[in-house]
Amino acid sequence: MGARSCIGQQFALIEARVVLVKLFQKLHLKWVPGQKLGMLDRLTVRPSSQCLHYITERVKSA
Repeated sequence: MGARSCIGQQFALIEARVVLVKLFQKLHLKWVPGQKLGMLDRLTVRPSSQCLHYITERVKSA
């Protein structure tokens, strides 16, 4: 890491996870049909084409 690393980096990573969990609790994601899924191996792994989704709000059950 070195002397110039961010002192808040670990907190920011935890906070990002919390935000993602909160979003996934309120939203429902569904793949758009007919997509070809593949991965590109580079410095980071990424989709070979666009990942299209339908995003809807989750319905609260009683």
